[in-house]
Amino acid sequence: MFYSGQDLSFVSHIHRSFEFFMQTGGTSEVVVDKRTYILKPGQAVLVFPFQSHSYKAIENSTHNICIFSPGLVPDYYGNGKMIPTDNLFEFQWSGKTVDNPFLYRSVAYEICGEFDKKRTYVNNKNLFLQDKIVSLLLYANENYKKKCLLYDASASVGFDYTYISKCFKKSIGMTYNQYVNNLRIQESKKLLQTTEKTITEIALECGFLSLRVFSRKFLEIEGMTPSAYRIK
Repeated sequence: MFYSGQDLSFVSHIHRSFEFFMQTGGTSEVVVDKRTYILKPGQAVLVFPFQSHSYKAIENSTHNICIFSPGLVPDYYGNGKMIPTDNLFEFQWSGKTVDNPFLYRSVAYEICGEFDKKRTYVNNKNLFLQDKIVSLLLYANENYKKKCLLYDASASVGFDYTYISKCFKKSIGMTYNQYVNNLRIQESKKLLQTTEKTITEIALECGFLSLRVFSRKFLEIEGMTPSAYRIK
């Protein structure tokens, strides 16, 4: 996937793909595994598989994003046991885009090759646990519009509820319930922008049990009510 955009703000998340984020204008705050980077034009980050990351637009932010599978760069990624000590690097995008699947690999290797210059890596000791965390996130992604409890999610990956709860918060920087509510709020924002559904209908569709709970969580996360967001 390759796309351009502006003013991206997205909560902490994690997945199995590489994610390349390049600042083309303005400034953004990017957090990768609790390391904070303030990106200016010409700077980029390469997020490795299983690294938690979030985005927050600061001022007139524009960007390019490329998401690609580790399977496209097997000679670079190897068995996934190494992760970088720093995700920031300088990158000048050539502006070229490709629509031929046989050329995707060359673009992915170009990004990795530039990133690898003067890079140091450390041993990734948490591959097994990370895979469990990703399974929890996938469970949340598939079930957040209905009952979506950590108790059920932990049972689905075969981990002790108390242990995985602590590991999840340490890895993602928020509780599982907070993550689920963030997913619900992100979805509600899209519906508020693109549909004429009532706020109550949107609240229930996104997995909230009542309008009151939805409004409280929306205000907590977005700093405004759903009605104010729709008007804006």
